[in-house]
Amino acid sequence: MAYRKYTSSEIETNLGLEIKQAKLFAGIKRQEISPSNRLRLMLETSENLAITTEKAVCEYLVAPILIDIKMNNDGIVLFSGEQLNVDRHRNLNGEIDFLFTKNTNHLSIKAPILCITEAKIGLIDKG
Repeated sequence: MAYRKYTSSEIETNLGLEIKQAKLFAGIKRQEISPSNRLRLMLETSENLAITTEKAVCEYLVAPILIDIKMNNDGIVLFSGEQLNVDRHRNLNGEIDFLFTKNTNHLSIKAPILCITEAKIGLIDKG
């Protein structure tokens, strides 16, 4: 779980990256989409569940939304809880929360990827 060891300031210092706030999809026309009936049902059901832990938030809220995104987009694969070992010497290894890849092979992670990592409750900077 080395990815979780990095704070945002350490990402800039140790990896030489610059963190910028920007509109991720600026210039792209937004398309309104509706959640699937399955997602609506899951989210409605979650209102009656004890969602008191980060694991519960992940299972009952985040995962259903990401699954709905995957189901509406051919050519992407959703991975959960996989090992993403890029460079152990720089602590770029460990288990990811969720990851999308533009790949049709459901057995391997290949670039390009989009990692989705949960922020710990009350610890946004610590991830």
